[in-house]
Parts: sequence; structure tokens; C-alpha cells
Amino acid sequence: MQSKSGELNSSEIKSALRKSELRFSARDALLKAEELICSYNNNLNRQQALKQTELTLEIIAEFVFNEVDRRGMRKKLTSTEEVEVILAVIDHLVLAKTEVRRNAVFLSLFPLHHTIDRTWFLVTLISLAISTISVPVLSAAAAHLQQVGCTSTYASQFARKLVQEYFMLVPIDTQAVIDLPKDAPLFVANFLTAVAEGYSFVEGKQKFTLPPRHMLEIVVRWIKDYPRLCLTPLLPALNPALPQGAIVMPAVTPYTGLFKWCIMSVIDTSESSVQLYSLLESLLLSSLERAATEGLADNERNVVLAQDLASSVPALLGLCCDRSIVLNQAVDRLARIIQVTMVTKTLYGSKQELWRQLDSLPPNKLMQHVKENIFKT
Repeated sequence: MQSKSGELNSSEIKSALRKSELRFSARDALLKAEELICSYNNNLNRQQALKQTELTLEIIAEFVFNEVDRRGMRKKLTSTEEVEVILAVIDHLVLAKTEVRRNAVFLSLFPLHHTIDRTWFLVTLISLAISTISVPVLSAAAAHLQQVGCTSTYASQFARKLVQEYFMLVPIDTQAVIDLPKDAPLFVANFLTAVAEGYSFVEGKQKFTLPPRHMLEIVVRWIKDYPRLCLTPLLPALNPALPQGAIVMPAVTPYTGLFKWCIMSVIDTSESSVQLYSLLESLLLSSLERAATEGLADNERNVVLAQDLASSVPALLGLCCDRSIVLNQAVDRLARIIQVTMVTKTLYGSKQELWRQLDSLPPNKLMQHVKENIFKT
């Protein structure tokens, strides 16, 4: 609804939505939000565009998530209402006419800064989407993770919640989990990047948190069954489709975070864990070697960021300073990773910073070989 001047009459829109029951108002609100999002165009001046964006977010908060009432007072969905809204959101995303519309709505539903309740809603939504193999929803979630940054605090916290609320509760041989990389490869790859960041160094503490064994087993199986899975974000054909004027954020692969798991896994000395992390390292390195042999496009070579590998060295020294054997094992793994990424030309960024950090490590034969024969080539 617009006034004669072309401005949206937000009061009339909200009044119409308030006449519906929750499940219907949520569906109507999603339609109205999509209409508003997709009507953004260059004909709107900055003030009009801001008003339209604000109205869209208000509609989503009040009529989709029921977070506030008409007076702006805080509210909360009941469990039954949450299920109704989740089903409404899934139906809307599945029936979206184009990928651009679907992704635009998803990004508006879950912007970078939102309530904790909405984060849990997102976890429940994705859990159900995985269980029911809802590819459109998972594809939109993949675009969402890339746009907010797969290594951001937001993404890593979401990934950890999804691990605890879904993956830890289902058997590893659940068909939906096994087939997830085939059904939604970009979502899985972006989730892996986020979860690898989620289980990482604890800020402000000399501590590295490794993933639950159950999750590790799932990750190893995925990469074993789909060797090129971790390269998926770099494929141009899978770049998120976004509305005109939106900027696609750079793609990031999960290699660096997963390599850090392998390096830091030396702190877990149980035999079963040692075998799993050794297998993970082998699968990751083999996938890079195989991909390089098959031919990597130029855009597929920004795989492992040198600065990220460099950042693991001080933490490694701090964690293993009094455990020389363990530290030597970790440096061996780091050396193998550098060797393969250099040979396959998949290491990018500031190699000088990595070189500087490597000089702080204690003597190690394999690392010395890499530095003398490979790193300087």
C-alpha cells in the first residue's frame, strides 16, 4: 500500500496483518516482506530505501517471529507457535519463485545482529531442513553463511549450536546426514568452515577446543566420500544469487580450520582420536593433490590462507611448550600441510608472515626440509 506520493503506508500494512491468526499472518508477512525487499530499486532515494528496509524488519519482527506487539513490547513464541512459524518459513522459501528472492528473504529473516531466540529458531529451522532434505532452505542457508562470514563469531556460534542440537543427536549412519554433501554441497562446505572456526582457540586462554568425536566422525566420512567437497565454495556456479546491488562476500574454504584441527589434535593422545585425525589430515592433503592433478582453475587456488596457518604457531608453542615430543608431532603435521599446499599452489596470502612464525619453532627435520627445498622455490 502506498500513498499518492509513492511512500509506503506502514500503518495500513500492519493493520491488515494483525487481522490474521499467527500462522496466516506469518505467511502473509513473509509475502509482504518479499514484496518490499524485491521492490528495492534505483528509483528510491536513500531516505525512502531506509524506510522500506526498516518497515521490512519491523514486519518480520512482529508478524513472523512475534518478538514484539503493536506497542513494541517484548513477546515470545510458544513451542506450538514456533513450529507453525517454522513450517510457514520453510513453505515460503521452498515456493520462492527465484533463488534471488529466496536468499533475500532468508538474509532479512536472519541478519547479522538479531535476538538469541531467533538464533535458536535458525538452528531448529536448519535441523528440520536437514532431516527433510529441504534443498532450497539449505541453499539459502549456505548463501546466508557466506554473506555473514563463515569464520565470523556469528557463524561459528551457530555451527556449534547446530552440532549440539542436531548432529550430536542423530546416528552417524543417518541417511540424511550421509547424503547431505550430495544434496547441499555449498551448505556443508560453509558449515564446515564455520564449525572448524567454532571449535578452535579459546580467546584469551591457552586452550584449543577440539570437536566432539561424533562430529569428527561425520566430517571425516563426508570428506572421504566427497573428496572435492572443501573446494565447493570456490566454484563460480555456486556463487549466491543476490538482489541487484548486493555484494557477494568472498568465498572461504574449510581447509585452514580443519588443518588446525589436525595440527592441534596432538593434545588428544587417545589412540582412536589419533587415528581419526591422521585420516582427516590424509584425506585433506589427498584432496588437494588430486584436485591439482585434475586441474585447478585460478579461482580455485585461494584455498589455504598463509596468515591463518601462521596464527596457529604462537598458540601451538603456548600449548606444547613443555611437551617436546607432542610439539614435534604437531610441527611435522604443519610441515606436511605447508609442503602440499606449496606444491599444489593452493597456499595464498602473506607467506612472509608464515615464514617469520616458522622461525620461532624448535628444530624439526621435516620443517627444515620444507623451508630449504620447497618454501623458497
